[in-house]
Amino acid sequence: MMIKYRVHEVAKDFNLASKDITEILTEYATTPKNHMQVLEIPELDLIFEYLTQHHEIESLEEVFRDDKPAQKPTAEPEKSAAVQSAQTPAAATQPTQTSAAAQPAQTPAAPRAEKPHMPRKQAEKRVVDTRGSTAVNIDKYNEKFDELAGSRG
Repeated sequence: MMIKYRVHEVAKDFNLASKDITEILTEYATTPKNHMQVLEIPELDLIFEYLTQHHEIESLEEVFRDDKPAQKPTAEPEKSAAVQSAQTPAAATQPTQTSAAAQPAQTPAAPRAEKPHMPRKQAEKRVVDTRGSTAVNIDKYNEKFDELAGSRG
């Protein structure tokens, strides 16, 4: 079974826009209908070849280098109560928005109390007799049969 690899997935993997991948395919193969079009193996080969030729790197260290610097949470300085009360009346009527970093950190929930393991109860099996009761008037059905069979025979 072939894995479906779409235009937007290729673009995401190479940190490019879907439009860039579409332009490559338009230039060297058929134009994809939209970003959700499934690419076939020859189209994928073409994209990989184009990107390796036009985006050369000096060494593999560039590939494995961690370019993302460690992000430190930037906490906004909280205004003191005195500063907040000293705001102008127009500013006081406007709702203030605080960032998630300015809000105090939530404490983790208390661990659950250990409960003894209780196995699930098995559902009771019910047997329903669909054969009917013994109070069926068989003679009524026999008469109907005789009427139908007698007229034909």
